[in-house]
Amino acid sequence: MVGVHGTFYSSSHELKIPPRDLETLQWLLESYLPDEFLTKAVAEAASGGRLDVLEWLWANHRSRGYWGAMEVGQAVRNEHSAVVAWLRGHTVPRPESAVKLVKDAVCCGDLTTLQWLIEHFDDDNFEDMNRTLGLAARHGQWDVSRWIVEN
Repeated sequence: MVGVHGTFYSSSHELKIPPRDLETLQWLLESYLPDEFLTKAVAEAASGGRLDVLEWLWANHRSRGYWGAMEVGQAVRNEHSAVVAWLRGHTVPRPESAVKLVKDAVCCGDLTTLQWLIEHFDDDNFEDMNRTLGLAARHGQWDVSRWIVEN
């Protein structure tokens, strides 16, 4: 997996690679770890704002990991808006991640992501909107609070 600071690791490997060196990552995955499950690599790429890595993983190794979970929240929390927009356009949020993703979107004031999540989940997948409203207010996310009240 690729760490935020360019460390590549799996259960048995830890190698340093330059953080912007996608070619090295491609070579390592295809040459030495062709069966590695890449969910954590996806999350690390999103957390670090590495849209190039996400696009390559999606195009070449989409089935080797889960998408629509922790990587969305990490990109939201780290304010990587281009990555968040790309993930919204390419992934479907996982139901088991609904509560955490809604909290991340609300706490960070990401109204577009909150709306995207609500489109994909029914009310049973996350806490009631009154609690969500309270969370938005506690974090000073007034645009999100206003939207919740109006909708």
